[in-house]
Amino acid sequence: MNTGSRIVAANGICAIALFAQPKAWAADTQYVAAESVNDYSYFFGSTLQDIDCYSEAQGFYDGITTSGSGWFQGPRRHNSAVYDTDFRDPDATGDVRDNDTANSDPYYVGVSFVCGHGDCSDATDIACVTSAGCPSGHVCAARPPSSHSSACIANSPRTLVTSSASSSHGNIVAYGDGGTKFGESPGHSFNGGGTNGGTNVLFLDNSCTARWPFIGLQTGAMFAGVVQINLIMPTAKMVGWAPADNVDDSTRGTHLATFAVANPNAAVSSVWMTVLDVAPSSTGRSCPDINTNYTYGGGHGIQSCGAHATISQDTTSSRAQWNVDMMNWASAKTTSSKPLGTGYVNVAYHCNYNCFLYGLSQ
Repeated sequence: MNTGSRIVAANGICAIALFAQPKAWAADTQYVAAESVNDYSYFFGSTLQDIDCYSEAQGFYDGITTSGSGWFQGPRRHNSAVYDTDFRDPDATGDVRDNDTANSDPYYVGVSFVCGHGDCSDATDIACVTSAGCPSGHVCAARPPSSHSSACIANSPRTLVTSSASSSHGNIVAYGDGGTKFGESPGHSFNGGGTNGGTNVLFLDNSCTARWPFIGLQTGAMFAGVVQINLIMPTAKMVGWAPADNVDDSTRGTHLATFAVANPNAAVSSVWMTVLDVAPSSTGRSCPDINTNYTYGGGHGIQSCGAHATISQDTTSSRAQWNVDMMNWASAKTTSSKPLGTGYVNVAYHCNYNCFLYGLSQ
């Protein structure tokens, strides 16, 4: 497995739980928010698409807010109590139904963990050897040596899917469309956000969250003050095969919280990379053939080939890189480390296969 970091672009953003009310401080963000959906029967009309996001989100929420950690329990939503409006910013959308302010991004929350379905409809069955053989706006998926061909991946909007009769936007959150903003606060608000958000670190745990090399474009609209976004970035796709994707890992959130509490001065991104390593290789099939022969890697919480990735935006390349490489758990409790704006994107990634040799696309 390999870890990498690159500047993606310059100037080319190419059941409700009750909790204690926070203190009225302006610069502290010591609360944690978590939202998860297991039951997708409302959205899909059956339980066949149900997943285990509760274990991931609750494991993180309980683990990081353990006594003495300095983190406290903020909003916690699950199943039908998770609405699509929870991830939409009324300052950006102008829709009074939207309410991330009280759910995924209140002003006092430093870390937000979100887990649910996404969609992988960007994965086509157009055969390719290199990206030059794909239509405009597509890339050829990464493919370690295999008897199977690769397929093209489209640069299409990524989504988070909820499942509640109380949602207002069809239970679809297209988080790249400009209506989803995280972290906007006084003195650190940009990209169309207001001043009532707090999140410094977002974990977005859904299917096909973003793709290389489109990750900056697909997540860019969410940056309105948030320091970094952590996600799972699948890569491989072969003609006639299911695309690489995130898979359920009931221990993912627990491991993340355990490592964070044990070493609050650790970089958040390094902990996110470690979480991939500690997941068993059998959690997810092999890369790229989706079987149990892990010759080229795979698994570790990902079906086929992929990576844990951390992305940031800021006004200079050095600031964007600091946001990814140096932002630690202790810093996430204050607004003092927030970015100043957009313009430069930095991404760090850690793969479950040799992505230095075989790439993130080809």
